[in-house]
Amino acid sequence: MLQKNEEQALKHFKTAVTQQFGSEILNIRLFGSKARGDSNAKSEL
Repeated sequence: MLQKNEEQALKHFKTAVTQQFGSEILNIRLFGSKARGDSNAKSEL
């Protein structure tokens, strides 16, 4: 599960990318342990 600051960072990233590239962006995906829900203290976003 994402921490609040990680959620905010992803929302900011999504907004910035969408403003820059508009309809060229079809989707934005998160991969890795955060996406799978098995992250630990050493996992990064």
